[in-house]
Amino acid sequence: MQRFAERPYSTWRTIELQLTPSLSRLRNNRPSVHQKLKSLLDDTYSRFESGTDTQDHPLSGEFLIGYHTLRKKLWEDAKMTKDPDIIEIEESLTEETES
Repeated sequence: MQRFAERPYSTWRTIELQLTPSLSRLRNNRPSVHQKLKSLLDDTYSRFESGTDTQDHPLSGEFLIGYHTLRKKLWEDAKMTKDPDIIEIEESLTEETES
């Protein structure tokens, strides 16, 4: 996260490349989760303003607050819909932190 906040444009490609194997596994094993995540990524990409997507200036603290706020809201919304995939992810995360 720190590298992305400092150099968002150059880090974006690294993130995309590192997500590729996981997304491929999801596409094969959990198509519904894959589709949800791809939809969220596409939505994120589409929100970049033209011309700002290639700038590599450090992000402001405002971005980081927004990032964590949105992340929390996405989890809360997913829990409210009782999405079985999200529940499974949350349970596995809980198990990992308890071990």
